[in-house]
Amino acid sequence: MDYEPLLSVSVLQKRFGERIAIDGFDLTLEKGQVYGLLGANGGGKTTCLRMLAGLLPPDGGFGTVLGYNLEGGDRKAFESMRHRVGYMAQKHSLYDNLTVEENLRFRADVYCLRDAKAAVAKLIEEFELSEYRNARARELSGGWARKLQLAAALVHGPELVLLDEPTAGLDAYAKAEVWECISKLADKGVGVIVSTHDLMEAQRCDKASFFVDGSIVASGTLDEIIGQSLVTRVTFLSTDYEGYFKELSEQPYALSIVKKTDGSCLALPSEELPALMEFSERKGIPVQMQTPTIEDAALALVRGWSEEKGGLYVQ
Repeated sequence: MDYEPLLSVSVLQKRFGERIAIDGFDLTLEKGQVYGLLGANGGGKTTCLRMLAGLLPPDGGFGTVLGYNLEGGDRKAFESMRHRVGYMAQKHSLYDNLTVEENLRFRADVYCLRDAKAAVAKLIEEFELSEYRNARARELSGGWARKLQLAAALVHGPELVLLDEPTAGLDAYAKAEVWECISKLADKGVGVIVSTHDLMEAQRCDKASFFVDGSIVASGTLDEIIGQSLVTRVTFLSTDYEGYFKELSEQPYALSIVKKTDGSCLALPSEELPALMEFSERKGIPVQMQTPTIEDAALALVRGWSEEKGGLYVQ
């Protein structure tokens, strides 16, 4: 059996002038795996995807994508890789004056598919686009336009799919449909890398990397990323908010604090737990430990990076 990973890269780097866009990126992707690139806008996720797609040459590091050497393989190897990768850009990449069917047919012709008509018909059926077959791309809602973009990225049957913010700006229903498409791709053995600033979508990924200002500050499964963030979540078991909420929210260790029906829920760096317990005892309010969320982890990771770099990072 062939266990060769779809891609394997180490310490990839990219600079734009003196600005470091990516400062060391490691990733191995297996068939059927969904990998997430998480973090705020401007963190380096798009740059990473463009390097993996062969659209940007790395300035450092090494690795292969579908057998293509990112350090500079020959043209034939690059063309082979390009025809096996599906790339969906974050920005609108459809031809507004073309219909749904014409957009897909154009993309099929770009890849010189032998039976472009059959490939387009299959995608229109799979993505439930029949009703909009003759609608121009500019007439589609955000959700349907995103589905068309995804279909266009898949017209040539790629083995690896790179999706840049595929659910940005979509409502919950449209997001669910896009992720259903991603799950079906993975079930077929296609490797998928998806960037997102929606941290809840990390739950849909097998593994992920969290970006802050071009650097990876945590990687692994969702639980592993939360563990690496060294964050703690507690609930103050009192609804007498007047007695403690303002003072607690002003504590330097408070990453976030939210009023809830059974008390206040607080996220803080784990190393600051003794200070919180002292506050709890002084106020005479019991606390209950809670399971941290990926949002808690993100706040802790960004705080930790900012302190490590002297507070230079601004989200």
